[in-house]
Amino acid sequence: MISTAYLLLGSNKGNKLRLLQEATALIDRLAGKIIQCSSFYESEPWGFECDEWFINQAVLIRTSLSSERLLQTTQEIERMLGRSGWQATGDRRQYAARTMDIDILFYDEMVMRTPTLTIPHPLLQERLFTLLPLAEIAAEFIHPLFKKSIAVLLEECSDRGTVRKMS
Repeated sequence: MISTAYLLLGSNKGNKLRLLQEATALIDRLAGKIIQCSSFYESEPWGFECDEWFINQAVLIRTSLSSERLLQTTQEIERMLGRSGWQATGDRRQYAARTMDIDILFYDEMVMRTPTLTIPHPLLQERLFTLLPLAEIAAEFIHPLFKKSIAVLLEECSDRGTVRKMS
């Protein structure tokens, strides 16, 4: 069975653009066929203090992997690209600078919560740096819990952090 997943990639350490390009190549090879990528967006860190801004990109893939296997694969890609700077604490991550972060935002219209994975991503509606690139490739996608499009969630988002599309 083939599923559709939306991912958010982010980097704020090292050669960020090169790391994002390497991540998309690895995703396409190991996780699923990339169908669409957003532009790159530069954003200030969210949830912690850091001088290095992030570059983020939303990616739409078609995958034969289960949601849990997709999580394992994206975590392996993070490690391959030098991911460090976080530790799992229960089901919460400590925010820190990192070479690569890959979040699963949506997996089909699935709603699930396990000790290792929550879909849809529980904070996406609160994060401008997530909604702007996601709206570029999935403005009409309906959030399965809120029953609102990504475009509407973007309009309603109260995050006032700085996020700018890169040229």
